[in-house]
Amino acid sequence: MATTPLFQFPYRRDDHAPTFEARQRFSLGQYFADLEKLFLQKDKNSIIRHGEINEAHTNDTPPITLLTDNEKKKIAVKYLYGEDRQYWIDIPEYSDDASWTQFKAEIYGLYPEAGNLQDKRVFAVVDVNALVNEWRMLGITSNDDLEEFCLPYKYITSRLIEVGKLCQLDQTRGFIEAFGSQPEVQKKILEFVERNVEGYFRGDPIDFYQLRKEAHWALSAHDPYFQWIFDEPPSALEETNQIMSPRMGNRDSKTLMNMRGLMRLLYTLEEANPN
Repeated sequence: MATTPLFQFPYRRDDHAPTFEARQRFSLGQYFADLEKLFLQKDKNSIIRHGEINEAHTNDTPPITLLTDNEKKKIAVKYLYGEDRQYWIDIPEYSDDASWTQFKAEIYGLYPEAGNLQDKRVFAVVDVNALVNEWRMLGITSNDDLEEFCLPYKYITSRLIEVGKLCQLDQTRGFIEAFGSQPEVQKKILEFVERNVEGYFRGDPIDFYQLRKEAHWALSAHDPYFQWIFDEPPSALEETNQIMSPRMGNRDSKTLMNMRGLMRLLYTLEEANPN
């Protein structure tokens, strides 16, 4: 009977080997998670092989060999380079007396900015302020910029709300402040919110996804390519026969009017179906 192949840890330069980059937030947590996955695979392999050997040779079956804490520590250091490798070897918890859990706790202490994926307290209000100030200086000028800002902003603020360091109103204010260098876009966002959020009073907290949607429309309203959609009220559509968009050249005015109507319809449907 064929025996399950012996599990082999990937080489350090292997594409599937765990990697740690101290400068990247959460890299340490991901590194430990990848290591734990390899440890589990190795132990499962040992158990399976032990069962197969026991079935084939009932006498003198070797014991199951699961990874010890010291072996785990040596494997964790195996994939590191340079100074990081030396730091990990030099801490007292790398010795034979310390457990794997104690070793990991000490390593997290070496990299406070790396973050623990399981720790919701890894962020602080200062992280939100830094992100908002960065985008206020850069300017959120397109929907691509908006999505690039929203992903970390939603993630960080949601975690801070969970641990009671922020409230939804803080989240709303920070979002609006990120458009501080674009007062016309700020104004348009609030106009859309007042128009589309039932019962909204200026200063109320706003659902994040609703806020992001209104920011999307506000940016579209200030994009020269879409400006002609928003410029005229629906009642003026029949007066557009002689109006041409600069980007449309000499296209037929009836086609232009139909396009305006279609875009307004899509916008209205979007307002009516926020979810």
